[in-house]
Amino acid sequence: MSNTIFSDTILLWVPDDDGLIYSFTIACEKLVCEAFDQKWYLRGAIAFGPAVMDLEKRIFIGLPLVEAHLAEISQEWIGVGIHNTARERYRSMKAGAPTDIVPYQVPVKEKKIPIQAALNWAIFADSNVKSQLRHLAIEAPAHKEKYNNTVKFIEACASESFANK
Repeated sequence: MSNTIFSDTILLWVPDDDGLIYSFTIACEKLVCEAFDQKWYLRGAIAFGPAVMDLEKRIFIGLPLVEAHLAEISQEWIGVGIHNTARERYRSMKAGAPTDIVPYQVPVKEKKIPIQAALNWAIFADSNVKSQLRHLAIEAPAHKEKYNNTVKFIEACASESFANK
């Protein structure tokens, strides 16, 4: 997996290979959890497609970068939305899509493109993450909706009815 950071963006990518994509997915989940433990509340998106990713020359060009950026800024929570290009790529995996790519109507800001799948990072989260989010909603009322939306996602992922979708 390759990565770089610029400004407030963490950029991760892998070649188009089922095994690497699966490892990438788990790495993204763990990153969200580890960042949360450090009080860095991440919002991200995964998109797939051809792109030029030249780390040495610092050249990053391609439609998936634009799609991931637009999906990321649309979201109103802590989490990772799955762009439609990524949903299709996950579905095409020989072993099937990882079970941690879940159907979920990601909360988005008004008049933004809907995102219909998410990365279930909550499977790696500490058991007290919901109480931390509820506390944050009280401490930072300006972000209350984001924190509450995240709690709803975690609860949906934990529910038996969600697991049977």
